[in-house]
Amino acid sequence: MIKRQDINIGDHVIENDPDKYTPNPFKGEVTAIIETGKGDYDYCATVRLDNESLANPYYKMISEKGHINAFGFDIDHIKNKIHVK
Repeated sequence: MIKRQDINIGDHVIENDPDKYTPNPFKGEVTAIIETGKGDYDYCATVRLDNESLANPYYKMISEKGHINAFGFDIDHIKNKIHVK
């Protein structure tokens, strides 16, 4: 889970849905952030999938031109790949 104030465009993230186990979570770089409310997790991030994720037929099928939308409570930062302003 990433709070809105802790995520920036350029951050590298990984899928981490607390409600379901994903054997091959998607990974990628945040390219856009859309706020949907005023809460800490009220936003949607557009993630450009990395090559490894695009090789997965499921993510390739559900992505649009290599991008996928994810809510803040379904993603985490990839350690050592946090974008610094």
